Amino acid sequence: MATYFMHDREDRDNTFQPIDAIYIDLEEGSGTSEVIENATKEPENQTPEPPKEPNITCPICMHPTVEEMTTRCGHIFCGKCIIPALMARRKCPTCGKNATTKGLVRVFLPSSGIIDE
Repeated sequence: MATYFMHDREDRDNTFQPIDAIYIDLEEGSGTSEVIENATKEPENQTPEPPKEPNITCPICMHPTVEEMTTRCGHIFCGKCIIPALMARRKCPTCGKNATTKGLVRVFLPSSGIIDE
């Protein structure tokens, strides 16, 4: 039975490695366990940084949000900004979709760690 190739033999890379050398590398491990161990270790003397808190700006007042509320379309605003805006226009200030104050949902985001004194 003949084997047919879709390319010429001259096109092949002639840098063959004997199969015995490949088996020896696999049997000896060639340092792969050390690589895996080093990859899974956390750096010493470093405490992991806490995740950064979200920094959301209210698109109405352009300040960091306070008492966040979201519309049904998913946009987040300050509670004190969005309620009067919806009472005046009944549309989301960001995308213009119909919205009402009854459809608002209070959003509880992680605090920034700042404690008012």
